[in-house]
Amino acid sequence: MVLDASPFVFDCPRSIISPAGSGALKMTANRYTASESTTANTQGLTFVFLHGIGAHKEQWEPLISELFFLQQNKPPHLRVREAWSLDRQNHGDAAVLNADELAARDRGQCPAVSAAEWGEGIAGFLNSEHVREHRIVVVGHSAGSAAGVIATKHLDLSVVCIVGMILTAPAMLAPDIYHRYLEPTAFKLSEAARQRPDTWASREEAHRWLKSRFPWNRWDERVLRLLVSHGLTLTPSNLNVTLKCPKHQESSSFPDTFSQFSAIEQFQEICRLIPLHVVWGTKDHLLPEIVQGSISDESQGRVAKSVTRMIGCGHMMFQERPGEVAGVISGICERIEAVDGKLQNGRRRVRSQL
Repeated sequence: MVLDASPFVFDCPRSIISPAGSGALKMTANRYTASESTTANTQGLTFVFLHGIGAHKEQWEPLISELFFLQQNKPPHLRVREAWSLDRQNHGDAAVLNADELAARDRGQCPAVSAAEWGEGIAGFLNSEHVREHRIVVVGHSAGSAAGVIATKHLDLSVVCIVGMILTAPAMLAPDIYHRYLEPTAFKLSEAARQRPDTWASREEAHRWLKSRFPWNRWDERVLRLLVSHGLTLTPSNLNVTLKCPKHQESSSFPDTFSQFSAIEQFQEICRLIPLHVVWGTKDHLLPEIVQGSISDESQGRVAKSVTRMIGCGHMMFQERPGEVAGVISGICERIEAVDGKLQNGRRRVRSQL
C-alpha cells in the first residue's frame, strides 16, 4: 500500500533528568496516512512507533505499510486512522538537528540521551493536539518499548486514550536480573558500537558493507535500504557518508540502567490500566528466556495481557520480518478492541481514586 509521509519537528519539554546546564532538544517524527485517506475515520486506531538503539523512524515503514493493508477491510474501529514514527533525540534526523547540543553534552562529558529522557519527549507528543482524542496504540521495540512505558509517567491516562501498548523485545529489567544476566552484554554492545566503522565513501559502499555483516545481513532488504537512505548523512566535507546517530551516542545508550529499571517499575504500575502486549522472537540473541520471563512475571505484579513468541525471529524482529510482525500486531489489535471499553471505564475509576 502506498502511504503519504509528512515530516514534523517537535520541541521537547525541558527534561527533569537531562544533564545540568544542557539545552533543549528536538524530536523528529513522520506522520503516515493512506493515499485513500483514512484520517476522517475518527473511530480508527492511531499507531505510535518507537524504535530501538541504533535505529530511526523510517525503518518502520515496511511494517506500517503492511499494517495499513491488513486493517483496511476491517470494521472502522479497527482500521488505521494514521501512524506516527518518532526519532529518539540522538538518532536519525533528530540527531542532525540536535548536533550542536549533543556535541556540547559530549564536551561536558554528559551522558547520552536516555530512554527516560526520550520518554518525556514522547509524553509531550502524546499530550499534543496532533493526537488529542485519538485512540492510540503505542508500539515500541527494545529501548523504544522502555521509553514508551516511561512516557506514561507523565500522562493523565484518563485524558490520553492509550488503548494498548505492544512491546516488542522490550529492554526493561529489574536490577537483580540486569546485573545477573545482561550487564556484560550491554557493555559488549556498547564497545562494539564504539569500535565499528561509521563512515563510507558512498551509500553504495555502505550498503555492501552492512549487507555482508551481522545483524544487517538478516534484515529485510527494504529495511536495510531505508537505513542507507535515511540513517546516513553526508560528512562535513561532503565527500563521504556517515551515520546520523554518532556512534559514541549509540554506544552510550546501551548501559542505560536508570531507564530499564524505571520502565520495569512503571510496567507494574500501569499493567492493569493499559493492556500491555509483549512480543518476543525465539532466537533473541540479546535477551535470553529467563530475562524475557522476568518482564511479565505475575508473581512480581507485572501482568501482560498477552505474550507472543515469534518462531525464528531474533531481537531485531521488525527489521528482519516486518510483514510477519505487522501480522502479529494486527492480531493483537483484535484483542485490544475486545476489552477496550471495559478498560476505559476502569481506568477512569482508578485515576479518580489516586
